[in-house]
Amino acid sequence: MNQLIKIGEFAQLNNLSIQTLRYYEKIGLIYPVKVDNLTNYRYYDLMQSSVLDMIQFLKSLDFSLEDIKEILNRHDNLEFLQHTLIEQQRELEQKQLQVEMKISQIEAFREATHIYENSRTSNDIELIKLPKRNIIKFSIPDNIYDITAEKYEYHLRQFKKYLATNFPFIPSCSRIGSVMDQYQIKTGKLVSKELFVFFSTKQKALFKESKISASLDSLISGTYAVDYCDDFSKESEAIKKFKEKIDTKNLEIIGDYVCEIIYEVPQLHQTKRSMYIRMQVPVKQKRGL
Repeated sequence: MNQLIKIGEFAQLNNLSIQTLRYYEKIGLIYPVKVDNLTNYRYYDLMQSSVLDMIQFLKSLDFSLEDIKEILNRHDNLEFLQHTLIEQQRELEQKQLQVEMKISQIEAFREATHIYENSRTSNDIELIKLPKRNIIKFSIPDNIYDITAEKYEYHLRQFKKYLATNFPFIPSCSRIGSVMDQYQIKTGKLVSKELFVFFSTKQKALFKESKISASLDSLISGTYAVDYCDDFSKESEAIKKFKEKIDTKNLEIIGDYVCEIIYEVPQLHQTKRSMYIRMQVPVKQKRGL
């Protein structure tokens, strides 16, 4: 029999605490070879370190102690091991995707902050090339331009619940917007009953297939006329001025109007939303007479 060593030395050699070894014993992961009946000292065989090496390795792969115990108890069942490893890989890949999405959201937030900072003093429209953008739509019964801020907030809560239920990986309060048919902005009869939020191609991979078709849409790529508005209550009037600026530049509206809340960081004790809105609509240059 190999020379036995006390729990303290065994713990030190394996870079663990005594408390951890006692806990592993309690849950049946690794037992001391000998327990002194008089002193209650626990002794281990140095060769048991291989068990701890495997425990630490599997922990580094985010396996739970319960899973690790099952793997070690069924060490000769390769089919079980393969299945467990595949499941863990899938779980880690999903976590990785979630981290990537959070990083993407931070980048989008930084971009929005930059846009806010650089557009506040602008008095003219911009022409910006925008790519195709994926959106999740949510219909409401009321015209956004006829309702109070409180009613809008109520519909926003409903949209947030809808996203949480059907698209849990979408940040439900990130750059929410609304869409209005191009006919409405051309005629000045402002009617919009659809909210939206952006989503990425990577996020789509996490959606439940049964929920996809009804709500998904996209905003067309192309050249957009862009202007800004600093208050939800001012948007209707701002849209009219936006349309006048477009006409002045001899531009033709060729797609739906998009209202995007580009920046919003509320104060702690305020009861009103501080929205900074990016108004945008696809355009092209009119042909000369």
